[in-house]
Amino acid sequence: MNDKKMDNIPPSENEFELTLFGTGYGECILVHALENKWIIIDSCINPVSRKIAALEYLESIGVEASTQVEMLVVSHWHEDHIKGLNEICRLCSDAEIVLSQAMGSKEFLRFVNVVNQRKIYSYAGKSTDEIKKILETVLKKKSSGEFRVKWASADKPLYSKKINDELPIFNMISLSPLDHSITSASIEMAKKISASNTEITVQSATNPNHFAIVLWVSIGDTHILLGSDLEERAHPKGAWTVIANNENRHGLMADVFKVPHHGSENAYCKHVYDNMLTDKHLSVLTPFTWGKVTLPGEADIARLKEQKCSDIFMACRSSGKNTRHNSVVEKILKESTKSRKTLNSFGYITLRKNVSDGNSDWQIFTKGQAHKL
Repeated sequence: MNDKKMDNIPPSENEFELTLFGTGYGECILVHALENKWIIIDSCINPVSRKIAALEYLESIGVEASTQVEMLVVSHWHEDHIKGLNEICRLCSDAEIVLSQAMGSKEFLRFVNVVNQRKIYSYAGKSTDEIKKILETVLKKKSSGEFRVKWASADKPLYSKKINDELPIFNMISLSPLDHSITSASIEMAKKISASNTEITVQSATNPNHFAIVLWVSIGDTHILLGSDLEERAHPKGAWTVIANNENRHGLMADVFKVPHHGSENAYCKHVYDNMLTDKHLSVLTPFTWGKVTLPGEADIARLKEQKCSDIFMACRSSGKNTRHNSVVEKILKESTKSRKTLNSFGYITLRKNVSDGNSDWQIFTKGQAHKL
């Protein structure tokens, strides 16, 4: 439901909350880890207010981000997931940073440094610039001789908190990147280092989606699968196939699924629905529009609706094609906006559940252009 009554009302200490922000070219997830502690996953900018979406939301409900955000996860380094991340890293001074293990190789760190030594106006330059800033911020935040950084990999515990005897333990683990993806990323980036030293433009063949961080969150009997942008083709046997057939979860099934890669077919895996999700799970996702690419497409939406789930929500509406106007109006629009595709395209979905009561149902709130498919 789209209910203004929840505006500026924070979750109670025993309520789990997941909020998914989308802009049409941007994605961020905000998690309430109980007792007024928060986890931010990726970042995007509200195109209307021009503020960092997660921080704007936290401020609106009275959360002090500098002390109450305990973890910041950088799921991967595509531009639509990292805008504003360094500012979050800087302001959330108590937060631990989680990066993909594939980004921990010396090849990646050298690649970032080389790219940012040159004026490279390319995909690689834009995306690695934000990551380099984050690494520099991490260096400045070093305390007691330790870096507050964790490197995510398959089945890696990232966050665990026992609040009290009345509340279940909150756990979060990473399910990826897989070993194959980490190795492949290091090899590919090592090949690109010499090219970035000599070429004016760097177009890295390495696909950051292949070492994106998938997260599994558990609070008692409630489980959430956050799919990031991981693609099935990130492993010869299928990345999602490998994850879905992993017996380490002991048959646990998720109640909420953040659909990977904007519902694209290249991230679909039947085993995920069969082995990882309940038949009545909630699916949430963000759209993506860039040039001629629009996700999810009609076929993607049809495929999502064929799966066994209770509801599917999208954080905002797909931008689609621009409406053409007469030449005078077109000139005004061109001169007054940087991107007509993302102008006023913003919304978010908030899911809340009282985890102190095992019988509580999910409360679902939509804001802006968020809607039910």
